[in-house]
Amino acid sequence: MLGCLFLVLIGVLMNFLGSEFLPALEEGNFWIRASMPMTMSLDAGTEATRKMREILLRHPEVLTVVSQHGRPDNGSDASPLSNVELFVPLKNFDEWPRGLTKDKLTEQLQREFSDALPGVGFNFSQYIQDNVEESISG
Repeated sequence: MLGCLFLVLIGVLMNFLGSEFLPALEEGNFWIRASMPMTMSLDAGTEATRKMREILLRHPEVLTVVSQHGRPDNGSDASPLSNVELFVPLKNFDEWPRGLTKDKLTEQLQREFSDALPGVGFNFSQYIQDNVEESISG
């Protein structure tokens, strides 16, 4: 009986193991990875990258966009040529329109990207929950 209680207690505590070492990361930017179809040519990928930059720069919350299309020639990155990485610094959250959160901006960008670039997968990092963001922005 005591052994069973011990196993249940361990099972409950396992859910919290390591969680104290995972702080929410928020540096005020997006790091977006776009995975284009592997068959897309480098020229077509360059046009798609230009569209991604245009979509991002339409949003006043975005300061600038730095993009990398493809991979380095020296073979130091295992990403395919169809890979695009976008670094997107954002304005301070207190300068954003009232009610706009990073969650909402992410959803809006996902929709715009999907409409303009079907078949391209997007992965956003530097992403936090609404309640944490609201406590940061005041």
